[in-house]
Amino acid sequence: MDQPETESPAARSGSGYLTGAAILVALNGLLSALRTRTPARAASYTTGAFFGGVLVFALVGLVVYGVARAIGKTKPASTAAKIVFWILLVLLLLNGAGFVARAVNPRSASAQAVFTKEDRQG
Repeated sequence: MDQPETESPAARSGSGYLTGAAILVALNGLLSALRTRTPARAASYTTGAFFGGVLVFALVGLVVYGVARAIGKTKPASTAAKIVFWILLVLLLLNGAGFVARAVNPRSASAQAVFTKEDRQG
């Protein structure tokens, strides 16, 4: 009578979630670089912060994927890809909230300000 609906092969592969996870890794790296950006920092420092953030969040995603696969409850690999995607999305939201909180806090802005010798002497 009613035939069960089967998922398409593309939906089972989790390629959309993997692509989304890669985009989230890049966005997290961008937020990491923006959080460390001040006028006193060179462009090489900001570039290093971006690639460092990308590397850290990519490692977090790989560890989560490996743990999810090792537990064995995620028989299709797409389930582990979904787990990684959602965890990286939550990390992006937390990273963004920290970025906004730091941007609106005048103490953190003044703590990273560059003072010249004339400013220090009054």
